[in-house]
Amino acid sequence: MTLTKGSCESEISKAVTQWEKEYLGRGSLSVKTDILRNMIIIDLQGILTPAEYTVCETQEGLLSIKRTRSKLLESGAEHLKEIIYNITGANVVS
Repeated sequence: MTLTKGSCESEISKAVTQWEKEYLGRGSLSVKTDILRNMIIIDLQGILTPAEYTVCETQEGLLSIKRTRSKLLESGAEHLKEIIYNITGANVVS
């Protein structure tokens, strides 16, 4: 059974939220997925902890949190790619 675009976007949103909860320990407050041509755009809102928001008040803190979060996402990238493949049947390029 092939999913409609809207159903596929919804499934990706749910799966990414579940991945965040399992892998990062908490999920976003809001997630919105859009499929545009050959791109999947996932907008996550409320992903930082209250402590991280406080640290982000300075430029140095912001850069530190960005680096840390990027490393966390990179360490789970293969699983995220697998999630996208299982829902869409398409391999992730980047």
